Amino acid sequence: MKEIKAKVEAILFAYGEKLNIAELADILEISNETIYEVLYEMVEDYKDESRGIELKIFGDSCRLSTKEMAFDVLKKLSNIKFPKALSDSSMEVLSIIAYKQPITKIEVDTIRGVKSDRTIANLLEKDLIKESGKLDVIGNPALYRTTEEFLRVFNLNHIGELPTLSFVQDSEISFLIDSMEDDSD
Repeated sequence: MKEIKAKVEAILFAYGEKLNIAELADILEISNETIYEVLYEMVEDYKDESRGIELKIFGDSCRLSTKEMAFDVLKKLSNIKFPKALSDSSMEVLSIIAYKQPITKIEVDTIRGVKSDRTIANLLEKDLIKESGKLDVIGNPALYRTTEEFLRVFNLNHIGELPTLSFVQDSEISFLIDSMEDDSD
């Protein structure tokens, strides 16, 4: 098992990006069951406070990442320019998409009460959302959903880990959207 862990670590370090877990198993010529067992053991190994990196699993892919506690020293060392924080409007649109996905731009605009074209374009550029098909209605508007990059940035393993919105029920949101549409007629 130690040899497999060493090979996984070397592959993920050299690759530098997220890697599909099934592809990783193929490269190592081991079963999917074995690779998942190895990966989950490695996740635990990296939790040791003396380690500066961690193994992250995002759905069906994984990658090595720097632990948050090391960001400041890395920034000083390499003068890497880290991305700016998301604006309030970006966070608002991203939240709407995360909780209501898949959703159209028109639905996002209706919930917000303002146009979201630039914000959606910005989120697409940052790979936090993606187009995930078209709605089967007149005009065939694009449907948007969050990406694996969204999960990575917000340190989530899957979308089900989003905090629940106990103060608003889906039926209340649907009612608000319906009433806004009725007002615009």
